[in-house]
Amino acid sequence: MIEDAVCVVQCAFLIYCMLPVSWNGSVTIYTRVIRPFVLRHQKEIDSAIDKAVGVTQSALKEGR
Repeated sequence: MIEDAVCVVQCAFLIYCMLPVSWNGSVTIYTRVIRPFVLRHQKEIDSAIDKAVGVTQSALKEGR
């Protein structure tokens, strides 16, 4: 019974995210959750990416 309700909620959420309207769920989630989070943590994200690039480059140099 609970599994059926969960399945219905998941399907409804996915339909909401894919609605062919300007206010669909994917746009709402991006503008209200993802974008503000990334903007708040942009410096940390950039430094983590730079660190990963450095580690990858040094590992490639050692592998030659």
